[in-house]
Amino acid sequence: MKKTAKIITVAVCLVLTVLMCSCGTKKGGTDEPSSTSPHDSDKNYSAVFLQLDNNSDTSEIRNAFTARMRLLGYDEIKMKFDVKNADGDSEALAKNAAELQDKSYDLVVAVGEAAAKAAKAAKLTAPCIFIGVRDPVKAGLADTAEVPGGNMTGSVFANSFEALIPVMQISAPKLHSLGIVYDSTDESSKEFCENAQKLFSDSTYSVELMGAENENALISAVNTLSSRVDALYVPDDALIRDNISEIIELCTANSKPVIASTQYAVSKGALMCICTSNEDISKAAAELADKVMQGEKISQLPVASDLELTIFMNKAASNEFGIYAPENMKNLVLF
Repeated sequence: MKKTAKIITVAVCLVLTVLMCSCGTKKGGTDEPSSTSPHDSDKNYSAVFLQLDNNSDTSEIRNAFTARMRLLGYDEIKMKFDVKNADGDSEALAKNAAELQDKSYDLVVAVGEAAAKAAKAAKLTAPCIFIGVRDPVKAGLADTAEVPGGNMTGSVFANSFEALIPVMQISAPKLHSLGIVYDSTDESSKEFCENAQKLFSDSTYSVELMGAENENALISAVNTLSSRVDALYVPDDALIRDNISEIIELCTANSKPVIASTQYAVSKGALMCICTSNEDISKAAAELADKVMQGEKISQLPVASDLELTIFMNKAASNEFGIYAPENMKNLVLF
């Protein structure tokens, strides 16, 4: 009994340490507006959102960005925003990005990695701020996080298995086996899930990894895994995102919770995730945009990383499975 208590105490300390450390440094972002107001000049600005889709997650990011820009002095008169939405079509996204080359926007805001890559491929000359890219260097969007080079910088979306696993161990000690399902046609998702498999396995979970190339294969994989594991873990690739509601419904029918990698999935009914919030990545991106509008070189503006982590939990799923966040846990958001 003493050994178990000691393990729990250590795990709680680890979670708190990871979460508090994540709050300590916000590279590329500040909590205060710049000292120079854009209203010091008569110049008005035009900006455009480039996005793959217009789901609730994308809308939340866009609204949080514009809200922060208003606080920084860019109201509806000072900065006009257009929206280029591809309705989930990657070819339409590339076309939308290419069309921006002929437009005289002061700023392009790319929501998500797909949009950022499309903007990069279109070789846009306007400064581009991306929001929520996991690894902009690996994605080819920045030379380094400290000095991006080119005409792009932005904010990073991050998960933390170092924080997630202890929370799972404390709040759901009866979960011993996990299934991980992902889009097998997405190499970055495959790599992410293989890393997740290793980290979960190193933490004494038994893990079964299964890829799916399309929706039918995904549903089959979810049914198979949820019949023989204690819980399902899902990444944030396109196939998972497009079918997240059905995945959660199938797992719930089999009395198995879904652990997610984004707050979007938790808002749809997944049990929990630990990641950077839409609000924080949007706010950090807006602060970078403000610096660009004030005349700072975008090529020299560090990518906003090391943003604070948030624990997201779904109240209905918590009640369904009797799994709750540890008491007094900081940075906890309930849906």
